[in-house]
Amino acid sequence: LGIESEQFSKNTQAYRDAFRNEYKLEKDEIAIGIVGRVVKIKNLEFFIDAIQMLKHKTDIKIRGFIIGDGPEKRSLKHYAIKHGIDYVEYSYGGRRADLVFTSWCQNIPYAMAGLDIITLTSYNEGTPVSLLEAQLAGKPVVSVDVGGVREMIQDEKGGLITQQNDLFGFVRALKKLVEGESQRKEMGVHGDRFVKENFSV
Repeated sequence: LGIESEQFSKNTQAYRDAFRNEYKLEKDEIAIGIVGRVVKIKNLEFFIDAIQMLKHKTDIKIRGFIIGDGPEKRSLKHYAIKHGIDYVEYSYGGRRADLVFTSWCQNIPYAMAGLDIITLTSYNEGTPVSLLEAQLAGKPVVSVDVGGVREMIQDEKGGLITQQNDLFGFVRALKKLVEGESQRKEMGVHGDRFVKENFSV
């Protein structure tokens, strides 16, 4: 893959301010997102479970963002209701909620700038572009170990990789980054350099 890296270094502060204003994120609130099609292979129930569990394991305010759309969104909303998770589909209203469905986002650098941690929970992947884009935006990633993930990020350097279906391990990794601002920044710097050196056009 060849990524146009320059687009992720332009207007970053303006994008971040606009994104966080749009979704009513407070300054001390950590936004954890997953970017991609809303389909079964992305295992988004796992992401929802992780956000719910993390809220009970940290005192820091967090919110989960599912950025994308697809045929599984309706079932995911029912899943959230069944498990008592407050969610909002933002195209239909702008209130605050623990879980936000943003629908499609054409401007991915805008979304990446506004988030603090980007995740991947898929059952399988080839080359997950969202992880490359996240690192170019200077954001740490937390991902399950599938497909080409270990070629996309350096574990413990640009992000954290956990075993597939290990919900507790995934939440521990998220908690480590949520509560470690300096580590988030260090991983963001490393990941940006790594992707530019290995995956730029």
